[in-house]
Amino acid sequence: MRIGGLASGMDIDTIVSDLMKAERMPLDKLTKNKQVIEWQRDAYREM
Repeated sequence: MRIGGLASGMDIDTIVSDLMKAERMPLDKLTKNKQVIEWQRDAYREM
């Protein structure tokens, strides 16, 4: 059981969640770029 931010009035869970989203952004961008490149490769193979 955890009581996050009760004493400080801060929503610690939301802060941590937002920080994790920010950390994942570069990886998400790379994953999207990889998918686009794979689609382009597949399109060239179909020619």
